[in-house]
Amino acid sequence: MEDDKSCSSTSTQSVSLSDNSAGTIKSTTSASVCDSGKVVLKAVATGSGTINWRATPTGASIGTGATFTTPLIKKTTTYYVNITDGTCSSSPIAVPATVNKTPSISLTSNAICGEGLVPLTATADMGKITWYADSLTTDTLSTKFNFSPNVKLTTKYFVQADNAGCKSVGRKSVIATIKPIPTVTNPIAASRCGNGSVTISAKASAGTIRWYNVATGGSNLASTSTDSYTTPSNNTTTKTYYAEAFLGNCASASRTAVVATIHPIPIFKTTFTNPSKCAVADGTITLIGLVPQTNYEVAFQPNTFTTLTSNSAGNIIQKDLLAGSYTIQLKTDKSCTATDTTLALIDPNAPTINAGEDKQVCAGDNVTLTASNPNGATITWNNAVTNGLLFAATTTAKYVVTANLGGCIASDEVVVKVKRIRRSHLILCQTKT
Repeated sequence: MEDDKSCSSTSTQSVSLSDNSAGTIKSTTSASVCDSGKVVLKAVATGSGTINWRATPTGASIGTGATFTTPLIKKTTTYYVNITDGTCSSSPIAVPATVNKTPSISLTSNAICGEGLVPLTATADMGKITWYADSLTTDTLSTKFNFSPNVKLTTKYFVQADNAGCKSVGRKSVIATIKPIPTVTNPIAASRCGNGSVTISAKASAGTIRWYNVATGGSNLASTSTDSYTTPSNNTTTKTYYAEAFLGNCASASRTAVVATIHPIPIFKTTFTNPSKCAVADGTITLIGLVPQTNYEVAFQPNTFTTLTSNSAGNIIQKDLLAGSYTIQLKTDKSCTATDTTLALIDPNAPTINAGEDKQVCAGDNVTLTASNPNGATITWNNAVTNGLLFAATTTAKYVVTANLGGCIASDEVVVKVKRIRRSHLILCQTKT
């Protein structure tokens, strides 16, 4: 007759039995293995009976004693233990031999531009994930699948999965890559006088330069990435462009402004008054339409500049001028130069002088300039020309003849246009006399 009472737990079981002459199973200890193998199960008993291990609750004994080593198993298997003296037997107690699978993991590295949080991902087919700083340390960084460390330099992290004590084979590494952010260096602005293209430039610390007309957003203005950018030819005003350094998919933290400046060419008109008497320096030339109270470099003869300041009306008045030919040139503080047509101040009762018709010759041809001088005045030519004598014309130039009759001055001008010799003109120029 059997009168057995028992209780169990998942691992070690404590059992209290009464009125059993065979003995009592006081506790059991289950065990586990990874993937496959033999498992050692244990039982603690009191009494004089024999501990028997079975594959089923009522099956034949497959082992005796306080410990039992299972055959090779590949899945979790339950065994049963009781104590018997041949007459009386305790109730069988289930003792599991657990087979846990070794987990496998997959990793996703990542990269960002510049320091910051780098999203890394590790997934396991079972069990839990643990992140480490190296391949040996026991210090845990995270146990979540997604881990975003704050990284300043490219860093390698390590991951291992654990399924009830069965760990993935070795720690696998995952890399948080920090890509360098390039910077814009040596931005060079540029300018020009008057409408047209301006070429600006910049360098990248690494990678290439892209050009934009806005500080953020927009599209690359150049068809290819290049250190220099030539603005459109119809630029009429100063504009700011922006250089961005680009390396891989990393752009500079901000764009650098580079200015393409358009300096206006000065525009002016001239009026004049002739001297009141021959050889008296009281003629005037007035430049009209300038910016008031502004310094200009002004020349009344070619390239003989002096600094003059416009008055509150935007005029520059040059006084005390003798009769003669004057070519006005005006230069701003940005070296933008404008040239007005040549004008002549004429004395009263000045002699008549005619320089003749403009001429067109081939380069190197000899030219004779002879002025009409009906009053018999003393005449002189500029550019080292002597009236009525041959000279070789090499470049297009304006020639001015001045007549002086008793201190009264008059002048006239003629243009000699020199054409470059091309093959189509060669025969024509060779036959000219």
